[in-house]
Amino acid sequence: MTFNSILKLCVYSWLDLQPSVLANMKVAFLVSPVMFCYFVNFCQASNTLRPGDILRNNETLVSVGGLFELGFFGTGGSSSDHYLGIWFKNDKQKKAVWVANRENPILDDSGVLTIRYDGNMVITDIRLIPIIVNYGMLATSSNTSVKLLDSGNLILVDEEDKIVWQSFCYPSDTFLPGMKLGLFGLDTDHIRKQFLVSWLSPLVPTTGPFALGLDSNNKTFFSAWRRDGVFQHIGFWNGHSFRFFFQIASDSYNFTFVSTSKEIYLTFNTKGNGNFSWFVLTSIGEINEFTMLDQGIAIVNHRVCEGTSVVNSNGCLIPMPSMCGDNDKFSEIRGSIPNSMIVSGSVRMGPSDCEIMCRSNCSCTAYASFRDDGTGCELYYGDKNDLLNFIGKGNGIIYIRGDAPSNSDIGRKRKLLLTVMVPVVSFATLIIVSVPCYLRYKKYSYIDMTRKQDAIRESASLLLFQFGTDVAAIDEDNNANGLKQSRKKVHELPLLSFSCIAAATNNFSLVNKLGEGGFGPVYKVHLIS
Repeated sequence: MTFNSILKLCVYSWLDLQPSVLANMKVAFLVSPVMFCYFVNFCQASNTLRPGDILRNNETLVSVGGLFELGFFGTGGSSSDHYLGIWFKNDKQKKAVWVANRENPILDDSGVLTIRYDGNMVITDIRLIPIIVNYGMLATSSNTSVKLLDSGNLILVDEEDKIVWQSFCYPSDTFLPGMKLGLFGLDTDHIRKQFLVSWLSPLVPTTGPFALGLDSNNKTFFSAWRRDGVFQHIGFWNGHSFRFFFQIASDSYNFTFVSTSKEIYLTFNTKGNGNFSWFVLTSIGEINEFTMLDQGIAIVNHRVCEGTSVVNSNGCLIPMPSMCGDNDKFSEIRGSIPNSMIVSGSVRMGPSDCEIMCRSNCSCTAYASFRDDGTGCELYYGDKNDLLNFIGKGNGIIYIRGDAPSNSDIGRKRKLLLTVMVPVVSFATLIIVSVPCYLRYKKYSYIDMTRKQDAIRESASLLLFQFGTDVAAIDEDNNANGLKQSRKKVHELPLLSFSCIAAATNNFSLVNKLGEGGFGPVYKVHLIS
């Protein structure tokens, strides 16, 4: 809002409250020098916080050139924690380059920043518990003010505009131009170390497991180390210039190494009119190089082992050799871990801590973050093949020991599974269907055979009955004609009973069957003399 618009707003508001004045006289408004100075101060105070001012959750300070912004921000996800930080004003993600209360987050959006009665910067929230921002160097005067500079440095100054405290002396995870990393107060009993400390996870600015700065033992080396003591040199001062072991993306940097009896530090700035650039130590121990461009922010990722003699696929901050042999590598893949696995819900543990825990136990197959903000650990000790059912499900990230199965591997495993299962299921189905059919077939075959045997017996009985009737008729005719051969047998075939014929054909067995014609089946017999 411009000065003219503010002045008009105040004048119109005054006119609305004074209708009788306008009705009786013509008024000429004159702005006093005091009021003018007040409005000018109001317009230009956006980069400064003075005693009595309050910076609330939805308000910010903006540097004079509009490059940096100071305010409260949330971590997102399921956490309601809020922090006071500085970020690039044009950065849509508002990734903080400095955080005031890394170890003391505000539990909600009720936080405010003020200058206390003793001149110190204080953050308070609904709990009314003060968090002193400039704890490293307390104010000695109550007449102080806070200013945000275009360098990204937040300073606390006294009434003489002397710096009492500055954020550049207490960096977070970002190395900005003009910032110093090194050792200070070497001529005193209280040596102060300035170094970068990574975030715990990409969303949580709490101090993480990695640090970056000058080596305390060999002060010409620039090193990265992990909180379990493992470290790696990533650059050095050769007496004339500073060199990274990896190849930085730009040659527009001026690195300066200063060594005196009081302090030893490394700083840098950009050459000439080069683009604004800076470095960030990530939560997984990598170094990101950022450059501000007209169309946005460019980023180049550097692994701390690039150009070094240590070769390890997952970063040189891991002790070598590994006690797990070739299975010490972890691959990242989208998925989830079964709920029944071991969990460590500590909010002080990030993904790198989970990796260290899993790496130290060769039975650990995979790990993942427990919360959506990247804190806490889930460790998996089961068969890696069982994780195939959880790969690709959900929005989480899991890290599997060894090579993660690709989509083609998963496809081949599923194809093999189908190749095995289809024949097995088909054969089982065939057995289930065939057994009842076979039993039914046997049942009806037995019934049909029994019926055929009964029919054969019935046919034989009728045949014998007919045969006996014919013989009797012949005997009667011969007697009527007075043949003399009445005592002589009129046929050469003997009369046989049914039981005798059944015995001679083995109960009309199919083995003795000779054939079948219009008069029925014909059997061979075995007569007993």
